[in-house]
Amino acid sequence: MKMWTALLGAVLIPGCLVLKISNNGYEDLVVAIHKDVPENTDILTNIKTIISGASSYLYRVTRKRAYFRDVVIQIPETWTQNDTWRRSQKTFQQADVRIDNPHPLHGETPYTFQPGQCREPGLYVHFTPSYILDHDVNRISNWGDPSRVFVHEFAHLRYGIFDEYGYAPEYPTWYLDGDVIRPTGCTTEIDGRFMQSYKPCDPRLNTKGCVFVATSHGNSSASLMYMPHLESVHDFCETNAADPKLRHNSLANNEQNRRCNREGTWDIIKGHADFRTVNVPVDLYDVTPRYHLAYDKKETREGVRTCGRRIVMLLNTSESMRKNYRFFKLTQFADKFIKDILPLGSEVGVVTFASTASTLTQMIYLSSEEVKANLTARLPRDEEDYTGGTAIGLGLLKAVELLSSNGQSPAGCRIVLVVDGSETGNPQIASVVPDIVQASVTVHTVAFGNAADTHLAHVAAATGGMYSYYSEGDNSSILDSTATRLLPDLSLCSDAETTEIFSQGLALTTSMPYFTDSVYIDSTVGNNTLFTFTLAANTDIEVNVSDPGGEVYNRSSAEYSSDAELQIVRLRIPFAKPGRWNFTIHSRSVTGSRLESVTVVVRSLPMVNRSPYEIETWLSTVTTNVTDTLPVVYTYVHRGYSPIINAYVKVTVDRSPQPSVTLTLKDNGQVVDARANDGVYSAVFLDFTTNQRYSMQTSVASVEHQTLIIISGNSGAEAYSIFQNTSRPVRMEPAEVFTRTASPGALDVTEFDSSVDMFPPNDISDLRVVTSDSGAFTVTLNWTAPGDDLNKGTAERYELRLGSSLRQLIENFSTAQLIETKDLRNGSLTPSPAGSEQRVVVNVARDWRNSAYSFGVIAIDDANLRSRVSNLQSVSFKHTRIQGEPKDMTPPGRITDLTLLHCDPVSKTFTLSWTAPGGDGYTGTVSRYEMWVGATIFDMKTNYHRMHLVSKDEIINGSILPLPAGKKQRIAVSLKRYGPREIFAFAVQSYDKAELPSELSNVVRVNVTEYSTALKVIEDKEEEDLSWIGLAEGLTAAAVITFFGIIIFVAVKWKIIGQKHVI
Repeated sequence: MKMWTALLGAVLIPGCLVLKISNNGYEDLVVAIHKDVPENTDILTNIKTIISGASSYLYRVTRKRAYFRDVVIQIPETWTQNDTWRRSQKTFQQADVRIDNPHPLHGETPYTFQPGQCREPGLYVHFTPSYILDHDVNRISNWGDPSRVFVHEFAHLRYGIFDEYGYAPEYPTWYLDGDVIRPTGCTTEIDGRFMQSYKPCDPRLNTKGCVFVATSHGNSSASLMYMPHLESVHDFCETNAADPKLRHNSLANNEQNRRCNREGTWDIIKGHADFRTVNVPVDLYDVTPRYHLAYDKKETREGVRTCGRRIVMLLNTSESMRKNYRFFKLTQFADKFIKDILPLGSEVGVVTFASTASTLTQMIYLSSEEVKANLTARLPRDEEDYTGGTAIGLGLLKAVELLSSNGQSPAGCRIVLVVDGSETGNPQIASVVPDIVQASVTVHTVAFGNAADTHLAHVAAATGGMYSYYSEGDNSSILDSTATRLLPDLSLCSDAETTEIFSQGLALTTSMPYFTDSVYIDSTVGNNTLFTFTLAANTDIEVNVSDPGGEVYNRSSAEYSSDAELQIVRLRIPFAKPGRWNFTIHSRSVTGSRLESVTVVVRSLPMVNRSPYEIETWLSTVTTNVTDTLPVVYTYVHRGYSPIINAYVKVTVDRSPQPSVTLTLKDNGQVVDARANDGVYSAVFLDFTTNQRYSMQTSVASVEHQTLIIISGNSGAEAYSIFQNTSRPVRMEPAEVFTRTASPGALDVTEFDSSVDMFPPNDISDLRVVTSDSGAFTVTLNWTAPGDDLNKGTAERYELRLGSSLRQLIENFSTAQLIETKDLRNGSLTPSPAGSEQRVVVNVARDWRNSAYSFGVIAIDDANLRSRVSNLQSVSFKHTRIQGEPKDMTPPGRITDLTLLHCDPVSKTFTLSWTAPGGDGYTGTVSRYEMWVGATIFDMKTNYHRMHLVSKDEIINGSILPLPAGKKQRIAVSLKRYGPREIFAFAVQSYDKAELPSELSNVVRVNVTEYSTALKVIEDKEEEDLSWIGLAEGLTAAAVITFFGIIIFVAVKWKIIGQKHVI
């Protein structure tokens, strides 16, 4: 197992030659120039300059662990050839870095196509010719040093980390940390200010385009994934850094924190296979890359352009292949693969293996369809040809030997291995694969049945190949889709790559000997269209196809051909009319309980000068231990670089012998989908039945009046723009009716236990504040409901918590205040089905002593499995300040002249006045007032926050809005709600914009029943001015009772004495 781990650590993108690192140097980084880029050798010079600077910068930011040793610059065949350039080994689509015309959503801004999860590598980096040449793009002013930008994008590509800055609408450009507004980023130590159109702005005013702009130096050494343009930045952020200028900011609501569970970028890079146990820091004095120029010129041999690679088909002819007519299906697969998939100009040999391995055919150049037919005629067809064991290791060695014949190098060649059983004999697969990796040979593996060797997925992954699985189900068309899936890797000419429009497997029975269906051919394809019907052995089936005009094609048509021995019917239409094509299949041989399987596949080349609708579909992994990682399936739907949104994307998972299950993929930015409306549809697969192999088939269809092509727009997932104030207009156009099919490959599952609930609800990633009301003290929160198992089903309950700070929610979530049903003004905390909108209105405490209300939520299922803490949100009803602003330490001055001007005892109306203090002592203007009403002066002085706070509705005249310091404030309040109450005590407290409170004002006491007497009002202006009544109120309750008891006793005695005296 250690050997496989070491080999798999080098893999970057399945299906491509792998980017390797050895002794701290990355080897064979491929930069490819698109054929439509006008010839300009300055592009080559500038690429070298940029990457040379990037190599030095990479060495520094990885702390002496890595640099670029070898770089291949691939030059298109549309440029003038130089004889010193070597032949290219990669296609443009397989390059690590692309130089191509602008993307409709990114324009001239560099970006990395990175649809995967945290730690999953990106697919490619895209730079435009104008950016490389710095033609009319102000490269330095907009993005900074291009070498630094290159390393920033390479970190996305290689290490699977994300941006630390915010970009709308997914990630806000600032967040609230207590009472401080901080720019979204890492660290919090960078100096700067918020700007809009080169002028200072205040984000508290919700000004559109108000973004944080750092000073030219920044004053911080991190982070490369935040602001690489700053001169001071030469590090990644890390979680536990001693230096605060390197310390990861886990509070910011950015993509890195959300997608990587708040881990620092350097923490993830250190754990990458490139550095986990190898490539330790080393002192190097020259990290300048070696450059190799490769020309993407297609040679011509035998009058045919070389549009294919050198390939060996490695076919298993062991005795086990006799089971279930596997030998027959194998020959069908090989025949269609050679005739219908491989482009002319490929060079192919065939090796067979059982207990031994032998070369069936030498390498043959496919110069014509006749050569293809002659080659397939030599394939092993008789059942007697299949005997012996399964010596996979011997077969692999024989295939490499064939590729190396006649002095040829095997580097860049391909092996397509098809096998149905476990290996027998030596050498073992694991001992052979290192030599194959060293020879730079890619192995694509096809498992024929569930008993095929368990190492097949590892062989493919270790060599950069693809892994497929055919379950032998009657309705499976996976073998055809497997062949189509390999084409982009095997073809060297993009115009030779066919598109799979339709693929379906079906079974005819005595009760249903007929089958009729249709396929829609859109206007972007139709060139050299091929209908292929693959039948079961020993069947008699008739096929008819009709075009949109009603013309019928059958066995009497010139376009129709049938291989009676291999039971393959082909219908080749040079130019297929756009529209709906119907086909009918009729079995004349099905009898009894017999099933006759048929697969139907329609493929077509694009029309000349038309950009077709395309899909690319893949799995995040080909092997998964479900206790560690879960498989994600992706499908990218696009036309050129334009994303196609609102399409219907489904994946059918073959779980034989159990029924298949269908996944619906979403492009909504939820759960495992990285970004909404980027054309990448995603879903996690959870419907395991047991630990076994699973194969998958993807189908994509446009939805009438809904599916759109984005022609122009914006995407934040791109290189950091210094000013961030540019945007492109959003333009879309409707897609026509189209369908596409493909296979994302196969999956081997281990450690699944159906008796245990293994999967918690998915993390909530879109918690947001919809509204907040500082008058009612309510906050409205919204999120998308997770499921019981990730995004399936319904969770059992939520824990919504209110924290004193964001950090409390991150570090000690369970200690934060639990929001319960009694705390809700509206809504419910009962989970809704996965994908539903969840909304609650929370009552928050008026006397909250913290700067902000901070919220987080987790979901819990019926097995008490818990999601991780959601993204966090904060709201403040107090003054907030912008990072860098000094904290206000001076409260407002105390009001000392609160005065009662008038009282209406009947309506309980009181008119009061006071002199306005200032926000800082007695200067400026306070932010707000609070008027409190109690029953006694003692209560007001000792516990006024428990008294009544006068509301806006109780103010019947005047205003409680603050006036500048020194002005007279006057309001009238009605307190008739208190009914027969007679005594009222008033006091006022003021607050500045930082929510610093003043001391409580003097207290004014009113007894409405004595209002006409001399003691009707008592003003507590100073302690020494208290009247005896006020003094009595200042005593304890016991003392008051005792005091009044004595008075009464004295009064009674005095009356008696007086009466006696009178007498």
